[in-house]
Amino acid sequence: VLQNYLDTLKKQAAYEQQRLSSLNAAKNSLTYQDPDRAKYDYGPTNPEEDEQQAAQRALAAEEEARKLMDDFSEETIIWKKHQIIVEVMEVVGLNSSDIVGNPNLYGEVSFKARSKARRYFFQKRQDKHKTYYIENSLKPKWNDQMFVFQVPEEAVKITRGYSVHVKVRNFRAVGQHPVLGQAVVHLGNVRNQKELVGWYPLGGRTSRRDVEAAPLSDYGRGSIKLRVHWVYTTSALIDYFKLISETRLAHLASSQTGMRHQLANVIESDKRKREAIQEHSRRRGGRMARVARLHKRHHGKLSPKQPPGVLSRKKLEIEGKARRVVGKLNHGLNSSVSALKGTLRASRDRYLYALYFQTV
Repeated sequence: VLQNYLDTLKKQAAYEQQRLSSLNAAKNSLTYQDPDRAKYDYGPTNPEEDEQQAAQRALAAEEEARKLMDDFSEETIIWKKHQIIVEVMEVVGLNSSDIVGNPNLYGEVSFKARSKARRYFFQKRQDKHKTYYIENSLKPKWNDQMFVFQVPEEAVKITRGYSVHVKVRNFRAVGQHPVLGQAVVHLGNVRNQKELVGWYPLGGRTSRRDVEAAPLSDYGRGSIKLRVHWVYTTSALIDYFKLISETRLAHLASSQTGMRHQLANVIESDKRKREAIQEHSRRRGGRMARVARLHKRHHGKLSPKQPPGVLSRKKLEIEGKARRVVGKLNHGLNSSVSALKGTLRASRDRYLYALYFQTV
């Protein structure tokens, strides 16, 4: 079973390697900066190439890259240009005095633009997402809490006024959920289109009246760890896809290494247990031989001068003792073998259980 899982991991790694090679080929096909960068005064690297042809080639490369990533959900990764992804990872340093009752913390992520007006009257606001809450913990850690937001194209020229806001709230079954702190990531900090992972301070009271009236401890309310990535060009989008593929490839390689170690441990453990069973069987055979020799010796050395009744009684006593000794030996051996089989079965189940949760 372990070998089958290992073969599956190898096939997945080979497929991921092929996808990474295809993404590299798509990136190499871009011999120019895409039209968005040319539009913002970066200029194409090949001035002789027509802008319309450049736009067509950029669009083709972008579509090809998206086809290669079709096994990912659009809600968990950046899928096209002019998008930003925010992952909420963990929170530390919160003050327990700010929390009434048990802490049930969760994160609320929103993207703030320069204008809050909706384009259409019936357009719904979809610029706010929430993580799941973690019970009874002042140091929560979230898994796979990633949220994607659409960024206006004009933000590439002027990033002022665009930012990501992350609030840490305490979930309550009744009433409002109080805000314990807020972190702000300005769009200008991720303008280089590189992944940014770091700790951001959680601010509390900010008005002048609150600053004058509140103690200093109310300003710093811990820190939150975020991963932020903004993409607005074709080349950066392909680089983002390559980053995802390389990360998955590294995880698969780590899983293969762990699987090989588990397989080696299982083989070594099984070898030791087989040797223990063989040793037990060898000792049992020696004991049975000694019992047989004892039985024969007692039968052969009986005195012929004793009456026949005494001889038969002695014989029956010796045979009874031999049967009892053999019975005890068989009972002990059967118990040991049964216990050893149960240990082997439990060990196998634990390995398969751990293996299942590592590869899912």
